[in-house]
This record gives sequence, C-alpha cells and structure tokens, in this order.
Amino acid sequence: SRAIQKFATLFLSSSGALATKAVKYGFKKGYRNVICGHSHKAIYQFIDDVHYYNAGCWTEFPSNLISICKEGVKLHSIN
Repeated sequence: SRAIQKFATLFLSSSGALATKAVKYGFKKGYRNVICGHSHKAIYQFIDDVHYYNAGCWTEFPSNLISICKEGVKLHSIN
C-alpha cells in the first residue's frame, strides 16, 4: 500500500504540470478552452487567456463533471 500511496502522491503533484502543458498546447492552437480529465483533482484555471478545466475523477467523492452549454463551460461538483 505504501508503493501505491507514493505513486498516487507523485501523480497528484503532476497535475500542475499537466495543466501547464495542456494550456501551452491550447494557446499554440488558438483554443480558448482546454478540457482534461482523470487527474484525481478537479481544477479550473485561467492561464494565458486560456480556460483550463479538469474534471478530476468520477469514482471518488466528491465527483465532478464539466458541462458545455450556451452559457459556456462549467465545472460542477457532485456530493
């Protein structure tokens, strides 16, 4: 279990790097929104004129989802 915990901690700490790389890619492509998932940490950030959304994990509580509608993109937490 210690090995799994160590891996999980390393994975969670890399979510910031994932956001940075995803936003850089989106910015180069001219995207205004970048949506990722399954990083185990729900995140919304506005970086370099790009909205970054990550739904986190659907199997843990609270669960999160991202909706896209006329009003825009939204991150929702479901308890």
